[in-house]
Amino acid sequence: PTLLFCFALCLEAMPVSARVLSVLFLLLQHHLVRQLASASDSSLQLDLQLAIVVYRHGDRSPIQKYANDRYEEKNWPQGYGQLSPTGMNQQYHLGNLMKERYVTNMSHLSYNYSRLETYIRSTDVDRTLMSAQSQLASLYSPTQYVFESVKWKPVPVHTVSGKNDTLLRPWDNCPRLTELRKKDVETVEYQKMLEENKEFMKNLSIYVGEEINMSNIWVLQDTLFVENASGFGLPEWATEEVMDRLQSIADSTLSLMFSSAEKQRLTSGHFVQKLLADIDGKVHQTSDTKTYFYSAHDTTVASVMSGLGVSDYKQPPYASAFLVELYSSKGKEKNYFIKMLYRNDTFSDAIHELALPWCQNQTACDLETFKTFASDRVSTDINADCGKTQSSGSGGFSVTMLALLSSLAAILLLSLVLMACCFLYRWRKWKRTRDTIKLVYANEEESL
Repeated sequence: PTLLFCFALCLEAMPVSARVLSVLFLLLQHHLVRQLASASDSSLQLDLQLAIVVYRHGDRSPIQKYANDRYEEKNWPQGYGQLSPTGMNQQYHLGNLMKERYVTNMSHLSYNYSRLETYIRSTDVDRTLMSAQSQLASLYSPTQYVFESVKWKPVPVHTVSGKNDTLLRPWDNCPRLTELRKKDVETVEYQKMLEENKEFMKNLSIYVGEEINMSNIWVLQDTLFVENASGFGLPEWATEEVMDRLQSIADSTLSLMFSSAEKQRLTSGHFVQKLLADIDGKVHQTSDTKTYFYSAHDTTVASVMSGLGVSDYKQPPYASAFLVELYSSKGKEKNYFIKMLYRNDTFSDAIHELALPWCQNQTACDLETFKTFASDRVSTDINADCGKTQSSGSGGFSVTMLALLSSLAAILLLSLVLMACCFLYRWRKWKRTRDTIKLVYANEEESL
């Protein structure tokens, strides 16, 4: 700003012709600087080594209805919470975008599926499993078909049960997170949001025929959004203003789920830990996997983005995708860089590079800076952090179970000790009685 001010003063003292020439010179200089910078960037050629993609499922039916809802579960062909044909097509299109990026443009993945290159995991929910299959149907268009009449080849999609899925749905079984979320009502942010929307929720409660509060308002927003997107329309009271306000509240309540460092660690710490482990595996050449695809939910995408410091504090739309990519520089001495990208619009093909706040808002950051930042957000033992286990791993016993088993063992041991003492007491009593009887008999014999 100081230089610009000085330049402006100089211009004011110049003749008109000199001013024009000076401005043209500056514009030319600015253009040359940009060209040199661009040439410098292009000279640093990078090779994509690893991609991690976590995406939301496609369009679905509502999770549930509200009391005065005109539509019942029977109005949805597969019932509540199921992937729709529209959602399948959204995921098929996402698969095409991934194919264009990783197969066609970057030659990162092979045209045909290889288990050494790609690993796919989904939450154990119908709509995410079907989304993964829909996406893979377009990502991999095999040259050799298993079925003569179907141009498709099966690709494995891995999953674990919901209660054990600490990677993609840790909030389903995390007592500590539940405890923290209950305490949200005490925060200034929550109370402010409650006060601002008290009258709004009161009116909504009248319209829908049931109490609407901060805990369930997102369900109403979701149901109305889905019904409208599916062509059922909206009730008269659900104006554009009402829908915008509902979406704003849904965004805020979702963000509240990740509003502290501990919450971020509980909701995405295991994912960040695996992310770092997979990056190390690629850097140290101990892993052949080139791409990990995770088919999940809006909360999953939002939690991972929040945990990695690039959240936009909005609900991720259907078929949105968050990408973390590891690059290496060409040459003998490899340097590694991280990029993060986001497809934030169901109906757009654009995948935006994100500025990284923890790396001076650059779009590419050196790996060590990223690891330093991410190391504070890792959960090395998510079960222990959640208050579920004393050791990591899916086979660990819960604290409650261990306490119960310890109590039972103590009771059993005490029972055995008491039984032994009782037996010893009775044996000694019997022995004394027997000795007394013998003594009496002996005295009687002597008297005879």
